[in-house]
Amino acid sequence: MPHLQSAQLQSLLGICVLIAVAWALSENRRIFNWRMVAGTLLLQALIVAAIGPETKNRSLEEIAGSTAAETPAEADTSPAGAFK
Repeated sequence: MPHLQSAQLQSLLGICVLIAVAWALSENRRIFNWRMVAGTLLLQALIVAAIGPETKNRSLEEIAGSTAAETPAEADTSPAGAFK
């Protein structure tokens, strides 16, 4: 298994917490469908593996680049700037 970065571990912990909260808040915990949970997590992992992390990173860089190109660096973005 490759070395996991802290952001990946934080994401994994977040998913586990959300599943635990869903289980804890369910009205009938005995019929909580763990098989469905495992299946959807497996499906998500397969989609990520098929797309590849390079595609995800490239897409995020393109979004960040286009946002930076549209936003002037010297723009006054403070709330008080709107009332000048």
